[in-house]
Amino acid sequence: MDDDDPNAAECASTFGIDFENYVIGLAVADRDNYDFEHEGYRRARGEVMARVWDLGWRAASLGGVDRQIAERGELSSTRARVERYGKKYGWIGYHELLGRLADAGNLPAWWVAAGRHISPDIDPTFPQAPPVPPFPLPEWAPAGQVNEQTWLRTGSVNIPADLWAPEEIHGVPGGWLLVEGYLQHRLDGRKVFGFFRTILLDPGDLARAVDLAGEINYPGNHFFPELPAVRDVFAGEMPWSARFEVKYDDENPDFQPRPALRRNWRDEGISVAQLGVDFYPVEGQTELDQAFSVPSYEFADQFGLRQLPGTLDLVGLDGSRVSATFRVDEPWRGNLLFLRRAHVLEFAGDRRVVQVAWGEREVTVQWNAVPAWVRSAQESYEHIWRSLNTLDQPARPA
Repeated sequence: MDDDDPNAAECASTFGIDFENYVIGLAVADRDNYDFEHEGYRRARGEVMARVWDLGWRAASLGGVDRQIAERGELSSTRARVERYGKKYGWIGYHELLGRLADAGNLPAWWVAAGRHISPDIDPTFPQAPPVPPFPLPEWAPAGQVNEQTWLRTGSVNIPADLWAPEEIHGVPGGWLLVEGYLQHRLDGRKVFGFFRTILLDPGDLARAVDLAGEINYPGNHFFPELPAVRDVFAGEMPWSARFEVKYDDENPDFQPRPALRRNWRDEGISVAQLGVDFYPVEGQTELDQAFSVPSYEFADQFGLRQLPGTLDLVGLDGSRVSATFRVDEPWRGNLLFLRRAHVLEFAGDRRVVQVAWGEREVTVQWNAVPAWVRSAQESYEHIWRSLNTLDQPARPA
């Protein structure tokens, strides 16, 4: 539809400036931002306008309804669940345009969204929220009267053996390992949080890595490498889709840097391997309201794992669970990933398996009147806690 078409102005009235520039415009190769005269852009915009007309949008019949929907949305404090007809028709035309551009090989070279060419607003595999753990979680934050100065500096943060390595999960015995997770516990103005990681190390690097982990005053979020993030992938594509695979390359900014333990950014570091990824659900209507750790593509591929329908868990060819992902409820926050111990050891091969945990103790204070004893504990890193557990592994046959 050209701009001089008698229906062009009527159809264009359904568009907003952001839709024209940031939605249609970004799908056009070699176009500068806000360049509304670009030939490819004019053609793409015309195709979307024509589709809006073909779908039946008319100002006489739908214009008033759309104005009412827009006005109600502006007054609402929550995201509107009813969209304008013109907006919906425009998005239909846009997605059809993307398909044609993709088939012709004319999408911009940087176009992402896991090769899907769109950012879905719903996961059609309808993932369900993980269950809560079937065992008690540690109550790190103490109740009642305590000496908060002493607790902040030296309070015990216990990780039960049944959390590190439960014998049975979901009725599957034989030993499991906590390989990834985050827990936060709040009570009576006190908070303890902790990160859990499992790393694989070459035997020759083990002692050096353990020493370095003990020397770092403040591990922060990055000393023990975070899991790579997987986005724009449907839950039902886990773990088989190539979109789920993470590619590593220190020299290519489009790939994930190889994980390593480093004293600082200039340090070459000690190379480590990981067992999972952080799966971020697509934005939109889903029961998954946060990221969850799940087994990596490589781990699942080695054992031929498949997804257990309706869950984020993976099973072997015999149908038995090999992974178990959990959410937690108040007064805890976080999520946990467990893997079968035997599978972890087999995947590790000759590498050593090290479980690490670290975090902080905190007390509630006025942000603009922090007591000197709190600042002192934080500056000396006495509020930090950590724990390392190197697995005993049977000797592999020569």
